[in-house]
Amino acid sequence: MTRMVYPSFLSNALKIFHDTVLVLEREDGTVCELYDMMFTLKTKLQQRQSDGFFGAQTGVLLQQFPDRQRGHVQLLPVLSHLPGAAL
Repeated sequence: MTRMVYPSFLSNALKIFHDTVLVLEREDGTVCELYDMMFTLKTKLQQRQSDGFFGAQTGVLLQQFPDRQRGHVQLLPVLSHLPGAAL
């Protein structure tokens, strides 16, 4: 079951990065917009971390774990290994 939780979590979390990259790839961006995009990315990640929201599908999968096992599923350390993801 844990095998299904991590891909679901990453799919949700990496979508935030993907959306930011798509905006960064535009050729008409300015330095001010770059700062705003990176600040927004950091804010979104921090907000999800503080809310404990990692996607609806991930939440459903986590609910299937007994309470004593749910605490052992560590999702946030996965994000801390991504480059530049100092949350």
